[in-house]
Amino acid sequence: MTRGHPLILASSSPYRRAVLKRLGLGFHWRSPDIDESPLPGEAPDDLVRRLSEAKATAVAGQYSEGLVIGSDQVASSAAASSANRLTMTMRSVSSGRPRAP
Repeated sequence: MTRGHPLILASSSPYRRAVLKRLGLGFHWRSPDIDESPLPGEAPDDLVRRLSEAKATAVAGQYSEGLVIGSDQVASSAAASSANRLTMTMRSVSSGRPRAP
């Protein structure tokens, strides 16, 4: 819980739920129903930002208040390197309207 407002995880990932549980945080979770397909030519960093925001926004619309966490990760490889990117987006919800924290 966050100062009387619920903490909401916008993810279907059991791993992300386990992380919040290990941290001892009380939270709700909802699986966001979004299309996770990359856009043509979309860079991995742009993809994870877009998806994490879309997940948070989709779930935020289901609550009248709270702090919604949306996250995503993408593994990518380029010429000689490989990177795993994780992005989290949080949305504060008040009166049923999502807003940036």
